[in-house]
Amino acid sequence: MGARHTPEDRVSDHFPDLAGGFRTGLDSGSVIAGYRLEEKIGTGGMAIVYRARDERLQRQVALKLMAPARSADESFQLRFIQESRAAAAVDDPHIIPVYEAGEAGGVLYIAMRYVAGGDVQGLLKREGQLPAAQVAAIVSAVASALDSAHAAGLVHRDVKPANMLLDSSPGRPDHVYLSDFGLSKGSLSSAGVTSSGQFLGTPNYTAPEQIQGRPVSGQTDQYALACTAFELLCGEPVFPRDQGVAIIYAHLSQPPRSLLTQRPDLLPAADAVLARALAKAPQDRFGSCGEFAEALRASLSVAPSPRPGGIPPVVSDPGRYPAPAGAWPGTPTDGWAVTPGAPGPWTVPPTRPVSRRKLLWAAAVIPVAAVAGAVGWEASRRGEAATAGQKPTARATATHDPGPRWQAHVPFGHGAVLAAAGGLVVVAGGPGGPRGNQVRALDAASGRPAWRHTGSGVIDQVAATGQAVYLATDPVSAVRASDGSELWTSPHTALYGPVEADGTVYVAEGTLYALRARDGGLRWQYPADVTSHPVVAGGMLYTLGVKGGGSTRTVLHAIRTADGAHQWDTPAPPGGVLATDGQVVCAVEGEEVGEPGRLWVWRASDGRPLWHGPKDTGYGAPAVSGGVLYVVRADGTLIAYRAASGTPLWTTPSAVGITPAVSAGVVYASDDFGRLAARRAADGTVTWTVPHRFTEGPLVVGQTVIVTNGRAVLGIPV
Repeated sequence: MGARHTPEDRVSDHFPDLAGGFRTGLDSGSVIAGYRLEEKIGTGGMAIVYRARDERLQRQVALKLMAPARSADESFQLRFIQESRAAAAVDDPHIIPVYEAGEAGGVLYIAMRYVAGGDVQGLLKREGQLPAAQVAAIVSAVASALDSAHAAGLVHRDVKPANMLLDSSPGRPDHVYLSDFGLSKGSLSSAGVTSSGQFLGTPNYTAPEQIQGRPVSGQTDQYALACTAFELLCGEPVFPRDQGVAIIYAHLSQPPRSLLTQRPDLLPAADAVLARALAKAPQDRFGSCGEFAEALRASLSVAPSPRPGGIPPVVSDPGRYPAPAGAWPGTPTDGWAVTPGAPGPWTVPPTRPVSRRKLLWAAAVIPVAAVAGAVGWEASRRGEAATAGQKPTARATATHDPGPRWQAHVPFGHGAVLAAAGGLVVVAGGPGGPRGNQVRALDAASGRPAWRHTGSGVIDQVAATGQAVYLATDPVSAVRASDGSELWTSPHTALYGPVEADGTVYVAEGTLYALRARDGGLRWQYPADVTSHPVVAGGMLYTLGVKGGGSTRTVLHAIRTADGAHQWDTPAPPGGVLATDGQVVCAVEGEEVGEPGRLWVWRASDGRPLWHGPKDTGYGAPAVSGGVLYVVRADGTLIAYRAASGTPLWTTPSAVGITPAVSAGVVYASDDFGRLAARRAADGTVTWTVPHRFTEGPLVVGQTVIVTNGRAVLGIPV
């Protein structure tokens, strides 16, 4: 987060005194907590919002400053900071990213992503009433955000159109964000009132239990979302009253009026859905916001959302509103079935715990991750067309049709691509969860099943080549890539690895072992306490570990692959993720890939340090190709560096947590919404995007890019 300061020196000398209340004109150029104010973009009873520049990371943010009366309340101050940080930890594509929350010079602040497209309240003022499909899309997106927050024990308490932001960019549909989680509170709290007895929220959207100061829950937010849905459809609130007291009384004692008085084009079923979501008693409402959203879609005769975590495009011009995608064809079976038609629902699963070695391995030379439910599958062919991508300079480029070549659905639990090579995509796990003993192989070109194998024990990790698939069971084993039959079993266990290169399989559990790929026999061993997955290039193996000989110093080891001879070592972080192209070796320091760390770069020939990233800047797992290092910074920026010098070549927004893949002059990574994007390696220009979010991959196998969202595997032609 940059250098640490006391609260006094985090506020510039010319920042106005806030003790007596907000001034109407805070000076442009004032600095608070490292953010330089540029323009006031919003004012409310509790806060002022500015467009500001983060002077440490040189990016625009939306900076909310709380009213002095609230900042002076110590209990509110503590809760505001704790709950803003808790909300920032909730992972959902429709929750506005929160960068920082804290107190500086007596002022409470929260820094968020700056969204230039306005909010749904402004859209409603321009349009009067919104089309049913557009309302369903907005409600589905916000429902996804709310259900994610509720699962983390948070209740928003101020859901309304003004807190639904529209991220608008030329050439792509609007994306909906839910903001203002600074009012959120734990779901078990009697969260409706302040210390002075004044309830927090906005009267037009406040549930009865919140008004009465009773405990709030996810159903409290559902009520507010239903009020919002009514207003978007009708152009006016559920209870249009002149006085706030009258609005509160209506929420407590009066039934909602019918939609049909304002929208006779809608079906009576929509009235019934809203009446349930607007029930006075929380237990009489829907079980979740997502359940309400899907019921509303059905009552409005809008097709089901293609994925609970996402929405069809939201646009202000009804003529541009696209038809929703169709449902997944067919039904899962215990075996495999290939059916024609569009791909099925592309649902991003909840975040699941993954072991340290899985997280590190996810960014090694052959990426792997936890997986479950690889028993029944269904594959289908080409799907929906993609929209054109954009260059980092926002100049649109030509695109080919990157519709999915095939999609294989995992009906049990969560599945993920573990390895891909030699025309195969290999998935492991079992019906009971990610730690299973089942292996399934798909043909990378068609998605059709190739073979299945039952291992002798739990399969933690997998590596694949054109000849064999290597399984990190206890002990390590190998099966033939052609048919899945057993090839060999080794007595060694893999805490790190397996990694295959030039006929040798490398595994480590403290000691590093080099095994013959054809029969598992030991070639050599290297006595070091290994702390990372190895990487191999140019006849050399590189791994992090303890120096040895009784030393506790951690180093980067360089080992000759021909005979296991030590070549050099150099000081290095105690653990992390490595990448190499044979010219440089890169490491991102850290225990887990999900926790970005500092970037280090050495010369591969002799271990000479070349450069490293700033101490307080985190990076995700790196990829190196052709003398260029590709890595996603913790603020969501994909950067291409000249690997030898650290000179930035180009930057572009990207989702955090995805490791880029480079093949044939193309960088495959995510855009800032987590969708797969192909960029020219030379300048970062987007050549195409695919409108599916993913959580693992990308992997390139022949002419196919493989990604997964945890429940389905998608093959996309390059």
